[in-house]
Amino acid sequence: MGLTEEQKQHFIENGWLKIEGAFTAEQAAPLIKDVGERLGVDLNDKTTWKQWRINLKPNKWVQASEFAPKAWEAICELSGGEHRLDFEGCFWSNGYIVNLGDSAYEGKPSPLEGLDQFHTDGQFFVHYLDSPEQGIFCIPLWTDIVEGGGPTALCSGTVGAVAKWLFDHPDGTNPDLLPRGHPRFDDPNGTNLEWSNQVARANGRFELGTGKIGDVYLLHPFLVHAPTRNEKKHFRAITNSKTSLKEPHHLYRADGNYSILEQCIRRGLMEKGVTEEALMNWHITAPREPFKPGLIGRYVPTKADVTPLNQFGVPTPTAV
Repeated sequence: MGLTEEQKQHFIENGWLKIEGAFTAEQAAPLIKDVGERLGVDLNDKTTWKQWRINLKPNKWVQASEFAPKAWEAICELSGGEHRLDFEGCFWSNGYIVNLGDSAYEGKPSPLEGLDQFHTDGQFFVHYLDSPEQGIFCIPLWTDIVEGGGPTALCSGTVGAVAKWLFDHPDGTNPDLLPRGHPRFDDPNGTNLEWSNQVARANGRFELGTGKIGDVYLLHPFLVHAPTRNEKKHFRAITNSKTSLKEPHHLYRADGNYSILEQCIRRGLMEKGVTEEALMNWHITAPREPFKPGLIGRYVPTKADVTPLNQFGVPTPTAV
């Protein structure tokens, strides 16, 4: 069916898009059923919930195009076609990011402007404006998520600020966007979020990634976002799944055939005063390379890791 013009424009202007009903609760059940055991808690007994936020290591993968074709078609369209996507981004895992809430904040809503963990993702590579690793960032919802129940805070309007920062640093930044040469450049990601927090407060329009199980949020890789407190102490589980491109973004194309991802970057840069000539002449000035602290514990799945859907006993869905 494809994205509507309204959906495309929403992504270009805001940096994210919600795809509702991309998979069913029945599809999710075989993947989510053992999460309590993996966490070492009783999901029906909140007194066993001792840690508020846990990142589980994945041990199952499904092929996104089979599991959630509606979302996959949107990812391909935003990226400029499936032929532009790298193999690695084709899989979704059960590496859940679980938010059980903190008893200290139960029943105490906090303003989004006060959050201090705004960031962009991609912990394993040095970031450039055109990095091919920076494809669509997917957040599938594996549980219902309500306001106050730990939704991701999406900071609409921040793509341009991040794009301009990377444009101004053609020698690259670390995952926390500290430029090469900064004394803390080699720090592990997530330890230097001051810049992203400032961008969120100065440029952002805050939205909440709420929804039903099976909804999927598709984020531009430059969209600043943050976890929120789960003051309702509901069981909340999402995953983060990134897509990569086979080639770097091309932000100056003679034929004007830009992907929607690229259109979003170009729009943000031009709003910051960057000209076509400047884009034509822009190039990286240092090698593309991995960010070593972010490689620790990283596992890249292969086709052999993927569990066929029929082994879960659920029918293969069709795109609508």
